[in-house]
Amino acid sequence: FRVDSIPALEAMKARLEAHGIEVLGITDHHIFHSIYFFDPNGVRLELTAQKADEFQMLEESKTAHARLAEWNERKEQ
Repeated sequence: FRVDSIPALEAMKARLEAHGIEVLGITDHHIFHSIYFFDPNGVRLELTAQKADEFQMLEESKTAHARLAEWNERKEQ
């Protein structure tokens, strides 16, 4: 899920933690920042705040599948 800004992401992290929810992040993915946490059903959720503009996101999307494949290969090793 995407929030409007990095300050909004930081506020959500603080709100979750104030309610006793363990939060991983804020993780800087260069084009966006993320936090990760589990919902009450045990489903991991991600909140993101986009840093890149639409052109940068389009450029990133051109190599996303190849980078994911490389990451999965490293992870399996």
